Amino acid sequence: MQAASKSHRVIFENALVRVLEVTVPAAGETIPMHHHRWPSFFLSWDAGGRTPHVGYRRPDGSVKDNPSRDEPIHPGAWRVQWMNPEPMHAIEVVENSASAQPHGEAPTDLRVEIKCHP
Repeated sequence: MQAASKSHRVIFENALVRVLEVTVPAAGETIPMHHHRWPSFFLSWDAGGRTPHVGYRRPDGSVKDNPSRDEPIHPGAWRVQWMNPEPMHAIEVVENSASAQPHGEAPTDLRVEIKCHP
């Protein structure tokens, strides 16, 4: 949590799970190198619109580019994605876009980490 404390905040933790509130920083900022040692569910509010453009940086210097894309705007629904443990990485926000929600009022993303030994 120390490495990415500006974008990841623990909102609940017990012996079985840790729940993180995850915020995408402004364009031009980078979430520092960090890892996720446990598998998790990532929950984000999806209302369509333009997605952020991010670069997934690996410790060896390589970058996986995830360009933004336009998606149809809709009333919104929770999107749940399974995520395996992730090795060291940094997230560079190339372009951030306003939420499709009115006045940008979308819930923050949540990552529910399941504490187990992979």
